Amino acid sequence: MFLKVLKERKKNHIPIWFMRQAGRTLPEYRALREKTKSFWDLCLTPEHIVEITLQPIRRFHLDVAILFSDILMVPRALGQRGKLIEKIGPVLDSTFVHNPIQKRPDEIRTFFLPIQEAIREIVRQKPKNCTLMGFAGGPWTVACYMVEGQKTRHHEKIKAYAYEDPTRMEALLEYITDATFNFLVAQVEAGVEALQIFETWGGILPEPYYQGWGLGPTITLCRRLKARFPDLPLIYFPRQGAPYYEIICRGLKDLISGINLDHVVSAAQFRTLKKESIAFQGGVDPVFLMTGGPEMKKEIVRILNIFSDSPYIFNLSHGLLPETPIAHIQAAIDCVRDISLKRAA
Repeated sequence: MFLKVLKERKKNHIPIWFMRQAGRTLPEYRALREKTKSFWDLCLTPEHIVEITLQPIRRFHLDVAILFSDILMVPRALGQRGKLIEKIGPVLDSTFVHNPIQKRPDEIRTFFLPIQEAIREIVRQKPKNCTLMGFAGGPWTVACYMVEGQKTRHHEKIKAYAYEDPTRMEALLEYITDATFNFLVAQVEAGVEALQIFETWGGILPEPYYQGWGLGPTITLCRRLKARFPDLPLIYFPRQGAPYYEIICRGLKDLISGINLDHVVSAAQFRTLKKESIAFQGGVDPVFLMTGGPEMKKEIVRILNIFSDSPYIFNLSHGLLPETPIAHIQAAIDCVRDISLKRAA
């Protein structure tokens, strides 16, 4: 049903999946993580990718299995190295972007072979009614991590890198866009059935620069993907992108099948967005699932009522928080499924 919502704009069923559903909220994930050398070992070992991708499907019977990977696979394929520091996250060698080694496309594709092997096995093992989704970071977001070296609050380095030399910024984005295209093509050729592009940091840019550096490379990426795979559903996730939703919809018109919404989307914005021929996803603050209880259910009902006459996929405005109890996730799923069944009746 997930694919029907995206492709056919079906409204009588509400598919469910969560960003970061394969990860830190699950005890089975944490147990496996403790046995492995590093996070990168998890991301590049086929049997680990398969196991972690399918863990939430076995537990919650969700409609979508999202490939366990990381948006930093593209920088690593390009040759940028780094390490994972506890309580900080990935830290990359930020000097790389000042003199990047230009790798050939075949070298980049070779890096993704273990991920392709995992995808083929996931396709073999997953339930038939469960869609396998692949993903990548938007080129601007990947550039942020490559230049900053790690997650930051104010993004001074990437802004300075871009504002000081726009030509240099555009060259880096072009390089990242090409590598990202290869990453996503590898996923589709191995068996994923839909893709989501995560633009986590597009919202840090002023509007003209967002159109040029945030949205522009994504439009190029989506055009290339649609030319290669005309029927492939694409979802765009512009985190902190609420001020730019109309720009996004104009720029990506006829390229994306769905858009993932922040929980700060206004009623006025939603009325504008409903004019677009796309499916909607998300809109729920992840903290509601962390806290649970009556207020969580009240918020779920509110969101589902907003999207009652639109093709909609239940998700959050970002990923599940690590502290989210399993019972709260299950309660949210039960609430959505109960409403979905009543609507379909």
